[in-house]
Amino acid sequence: MSGTSESEVRRLAALRDMVVLDTAPEPAFDRLARLASRLLETPIALVSLIDAERQWFKARVGLDTAETPREHAFCEHAIGDGAFLEVPDATRDARFVDNPLVQGPPHIRFYAGAPLRTEAGCLGTLCVIDRRPRELSASQREVLQELADAVVDALEQRKARIQAAQRLELLELAEQLADVGHWRLRVEDRHVFWSPQIYRIFGVDPERYVPNYEAAIAAYHPDDGARVQALVEAAVERRAPFEFEARLVRPGGEVRHVRSIGRPEVPSEAGEVLSVFGVFQDITAQKQMQDRLSQAEKLASLGTLAAGVAHEINNPLTYVQTNAGELVKRMEVAGLGGEALEMARDVLDGAERIAAIVEGLRTFSRASEERLEPVELKRVVDIATRLSAHEIERHAELEVAVAEDTPVVLGDESRLVQVVVNLLVNAAQAITEVETLRFVGLRAGRTEAGDAFLEVVDSGEGMSEAVQRQALTPFFTTKPRGVGTGLGLPICHGIVRSFGGEMTFQSEPGVGTSVRIVLPAAGEGARVGLTGSSPRGPEPASASEPEAPAAGSGDEAGDPSAEPAPSGRDPQGRILVVDDDRLVGLSLARALGAHAVVVERGARAAIERLEAGERFDVILCDLVMPGMGGRDLHAALAERFPEQAARMVIMTGGVFTEEAAAFLGGVGERVLEKPIEPERLHALIAPFLRAAAPARPERGAQRGRKARFIAKS
Repeated sequence: MSGTSESEVRRLAALRDMVVLDTAPEPAFDRLARLASRLLETPIALVSLIDAERQWFKARVGLDTAETPREHAFCEHAIGDGAFLEVPDATRDARFVDNPLVQGPPHIRFYAGAPLRTEAGCLGTLCVIDRRPRELSASQREVLQELADAVVDALEQRKARIQAAQRLELLELAEQLADVGHWRLRVEDRHVFWSPQIYRIFGVDPERYVPNYEAAIAAYHPDDGARVQALVEAAVERRAPFEFEARLVRPGGEVRHVRSIGRPEVPSEAGEVLSVFGVFQDITAQKQMQDRLSQAEKLASLGTLAAGVAHEINNPLTYVQTNAGELVKRMEVAGLGGEALEMARDVLDGAERIAAIVEGLRTFSRASEERLEPVELKRVVDIATRLSAHEIERHAELEVAVAEDTPVVLGDESRLVQVVVNLLVNAAQAITEVETLRFVGLRAGRTEAGDAFLEVVDSGEGMSEAVQRQALTPFFTTKPRGVGTGLGLPICHGIVRSFGGEMTFQSEPGVGTSVRIVLPAAGEGARVGLTGSSPRGPEPASASEPEAPAAGSGDEAGDPSAEPAPSGRDPQGRILVVDDDRLVGLSLARALGAHAVVVERGARAAIERLEAGERFDVILCDLVMPGMGGRDLHAALAERFPEQAARMVIMTGGVFTEEAAAFLGGVGERVLEKPIEPERLHALIAPFLRAAAPARPERGAQRGRKARFIAKS
């Protein structure tokens, strides 16, 4: 037996590539074996293939055995040099006299084998065997070799067919994976060929449906069919490639988006177009993804726009609300009533309503760092219902119930608002004109285990079990195109789980849907922060006031726990307001009328006052201003006038960058969000003023304060 030489390795690899070993009998090879036996008048004829350890017979005549060990094979001697091998009498040949196939069945005496030659080597032989000694004539040897060459041709053709089938199978798999198929239209009789994936794209059964040109055109959307037909016919007329995108309507009414590229097939430049070949792709998923990305971009732009609008509105809203409040207060003190006072109160009420809406927009669009902070669900419910009220009112009545013992939870207020708004809008949109009972309910409270829960209930059309199973799958939606993205519930579920909670839902078609969120309670001692989940600032008379630094230039002592002035009001102080909007400064000066207020419209002017020796009990500074903003001013004061930097309160109408958010986080509780409510303003500055009270008389005497309000235009 041959060793494992390089040539033997190549020969065995070629044999494996034929994919023929251990396969069933095939007529082409059986016929050649029978023909060899008949023409050469031998009782045995074999198509023998030499494997690594055996010889295996692809076709056999006169022999029952399918294989023998390779060391017993006569053919082993033929494949070595690829030459024709003839053994007239094996009993007289030293190479074979002791061979079991000579000494025992089938008692070989005569053997002739024509090699099956390929480029990689000899794969075996077509051999004929007789039980008596004999010899072949030269013409008989030529016949056997020609039959052997025919066996090789049959092997190559068989291999080609297998490879073609494999390529076709791979093509079908690739087409299925990419949702791509190919088609061919024969121009002469308009005969149509479709690959299997085309049937799937059209939504028809290949066992029952016979494709034809007219039916294929008719399957397109009525607005697209004529255009597709014109493109194909123009391609034939102009001998030019084509490309189109169109909508396809399946038999069940489902609309799919497809794209096709193709070209006419012309045998020669002067010849006629014989057929049109094209590739066809279902691009529905891509279209849906594009729509969702577009929708996501719109939502992102809307969030940015909402934050910007909130910021721009908050400045004028600050002086509208502050001045209206001050006007109502002064009219009440002066005893001026009647219609004028009512008008002033209406203005204040309208300003407060605008402030609530703007605050909701800002909370909804705020870029969050996902910090876990105590959050009051009642506040989340209030903001979410304001933001979604318009959409709900179009579909149903809203019923809200928040239990008094609803626990504070750890989470991010803006993200929870996003969750509740999404659930409320989904609930409203689930209610159609068909339902007679049309309501959306929102409840919050405490579970038996002590956790907090939020529940949104609707009387809409409900969901089937199949829809429920996919409800949390990204991009799955039952809403019309352009209405839903299929991301709402999955995002809500992810947000809730990120806060350690769970979101479950129950639904019944024709009855409605209930979505329940359970969040862990924040625990004992948890308190809603002044700058975290409650962006409007501290509540009046808060039990947790910011610790104010000592007054003066650094060597003056002040006690943060100093008693207030005997009058019961906060002691008078010296306050610097820095805001580029003149009307904001003026309104704050009016609201702080009991104090000496200096208004500057730029941070550099404020620094100049400090450089001139002036000191303030409180510095109210806007975060965003042209040139030098509040963050830059704070940094400058921290380096040069650290005691004044510690007295800065930052006013902001909205945060747009991570750097600004980080800065406000470092400032802590000394943040006022616009529009500024006078009560919150006074509550925040009170600790600073009380801490500065013991040192103020000397400083006041030195400066001879006469003016209560100084402003630069």
